[in-house]
Amino acid sequence: MRRVFFAEVMTSTPFQEGLRRERVQIPDVEIVTTPDTADVICARAVGPLAPFLHVGKSVLVWTHEPASCGTDTKSVHDTSTGGTIHMSTAFNGDIYLSPLHYFPFLKLNRAEIMASLADRSRTCAILATYRAKFDRYISGRNVDITEYRQRMAIHLSKSHDACDIYGRGWPASVKVMEDSRGAGWQARKLDALGDYKFNISCENTVSKDYITEKIWQAIQSGAVPIYFGRGTGIDQVLAPTSYIDPGLFHSFDDLHDRIAGMSMADRTAMVTSAQDDYERIFAAHKRVDIDQSRLTQFSRRLHEIS
Repeated sequence: MRRVFFAEVMTSTPFQEGLRRERVQIPDVEIVTTPDTADVICARAVGPLAPFLHVGKSVLVWTHEPASCGTDTKSVHDTSTGGTIHMSTAFNGDIYLSPLHYFPFLKLNRAEIMASLADRSRTCAILATYRAKFDRYISGRNVDITEYRQRMAIHLSKSHDACDIYGRGWPASVKVMEDSRGAGWQARKLDALGDYKFNISCENTVSKDYITEKIWQAIQSGAVPIYFGRGTGIDQVLAPTSYIDPGLFHSFDDLHDRIAGMSMADRTAMVTSAQDDYERIFAAHKRVDIDQSRLTQFSRRLHEIS
């Protein structure tokens, strides 16, 4: 049995206080309420662990957000104390064990989606917060693609009038349809995508099995996903006929030519392929099993730490 103390509220994780902790079942692990009774002290970042780096306890950073911790190593050296900070991140294989962690497990209304395809008058949309250029290198490879998807959207919008932009923080020179990200935004996103033939649904970071809700929402809405696939593991769950990979085109102009040249039959075939993949996943997997795999890996990691 390993005892773990969380040094902060683990917001948006399976360990979040007051949200899911009472339902967490972690094999051979006890969650304790005081640090002195713990074998391992855990947080989502190094900062909350700082008070515990000198007390002789093992410490672990556990973060499912790639932007929060850019290392693919299992531990880092703390120069101030000479100790070891253990790491569980999206890049070292401790967090994402399946590409389905964000799969919604909601039934599709195929008939309604297919009936809407002919009436979609808008070409493409992106729904994302604009972020300043930020390179993130993991083992010598830049894994940040936020700037890439933003350039794609702006180019399609300004050069071809083929992409509507939703979200906060975009430059003043960019026309923005809406900037709301408040309550009810996810439902509004699905509603908005119902008007579009295509959706830029690329992640902000390339990490194995880090596949968020973006591509699933595109499929749920009937928009053909434009999704950067290399290195994500998307090929494990979706056929190449279910999405358009912009990384396979020489330029954004070539990408535009591809989507502009697609017939209704072409687009219907891609939507059908994506729906087939979605329903196969829905039938073959269960949310509880995917969640439990993450908790079992958490237990395994705690038992590895000395």
